[in-house]
Amino acid sequence: MTTHTTGTQQLVRRYVAVWSEPDAELRRSSIADLWTQDGVEFVEGTQFRGQDGLDARVTEAYKQFVESGDYTVSRPWSGRSRIGVRGRPSRLW
Repeated sequence: MTTHTTGTQQLVRRYVAVWSEPDAELRRSSIADLWTQDGVEFVEGTQFRGQDGLDARVTEAYKQFVESGDYTVSRPWSGRSRIGVRGRPSRLW
């Protein structure tokens, strides 16, 4: 395994973990580690801008999908090559 692959896998792990983090302070800290202050995410024509906007997006998604128990996320480092999401049939975001 190359260093590039390892770095990519670590980034994916951190990204997946932030969406499943139950502790609001740790989630906010993880967002700050993953995105720059002016980071932007685009989802279906909606922009989530800056760490405050990203925190609101991730927190809402956590509450709606993970905290509710409707979805579980299996991480790719659990022996699978893909991130798996299980739950009610609907679009996540």
